[in-house]
Amino acid sequence: MQQIANFTQAELARFKQVQALAYEAVQTVEQQLHEGMTEKQAAQMIADYLEEREVDSFFHKPFAWFGPRTAFTNFWSAFHFFPTDKKLTKGLPVILDVAPTIGGYTADIGYSFTFKGESPVMEKMKETLAIIRKHILQKVKEGTDFADIYRSVDDIIAENGFRNAHQVYPR
Repeated sequence: MQQIANFTQAELARFKQVQALAYEAVQTVEQQLHEGMTEKQAAQMIADYLEEREVDSFFHKPFAWFGPRTAFTNFWSAFHFFPTDKKLTKGLPVILDVAPTIGGYTADIGYSFTFKGESPVMEKMKETLAIIRKHILQKVKEGTDFADIYRSVDDIIAENGFRNAHQVYPR
């Protein structure tokens, strides 16, 4: 099994605290979103929320994507990932993404939902994600190589009718 690093329980707890704060930020912003708000405004709200707390820097600043932009298609350069003036309307898919750093501990999270509406596609994605999470945990416990896990996750994604957008995500 590939080993990346050894962390103490205290260090792992600190990573979890940063992760929890990141999720708290995006979930708080989710509750404050309203129709007509832009991706830029949503991303700034996440940044403001975290900067009012103990965040001292960002691995990457907040992103917000609405509607078709959540599929990461037609992004021909990394600049197209930045938040735009795209306006939020009822029923659109939303992704809020941020990577705050506190005292050298970073958590990079992405959070998705449908704005004020239901989406059968989003429900199917959530079901697929639950399968993937169980699969990854099982494979890590078995000592499976990370590259093999990645490929098997790609297969699960495809089997469920989706495409892995990770390859187009900015690096």
